[in-house]
Amino acid sequence: VVTNKPHAVAYPLIEKCFGEDYFIDVIGVSDNVIPKPHPSMVDIIVKKYNLDRSKSVYIGDSIIDLQTAQNSSMKSAIVMFGYGLYNELPIEEADYLINDVKDYKIFMKE
Repeated sequence: VVTNKPHAVAYPLIEKCFGEDYFIDVIGVSDNVIPKPHPSMVDIIVKKYNLDRSKSVYIGDSIIDLQTAQNSSMKSAIVMFGYGLYNELPIEEADYLINDVKDYKIFMKE
């Protein structure tokens, strides 16, 4: 998870909402990390886990997330539920649209 929430509150918030074992890593904004849509948080994850950007998908629910995916040279998946302002999203720029929680399964490794 990469979030523009302060790093000090990001992990406890994610843990509370999703459980402690749901996500591998959580990175929020700190003195050393530039907020999204800058790719710095994604760069940290890519480097730490030796990910291939061409085989990765950035999933989000806002224009900032779409821009972050583009700035990070990754495919984008836009979630059409959550906190995003969907009528303001240029969804034609997204590589994938997720309309239902069940759609997440297409991105999960077996």
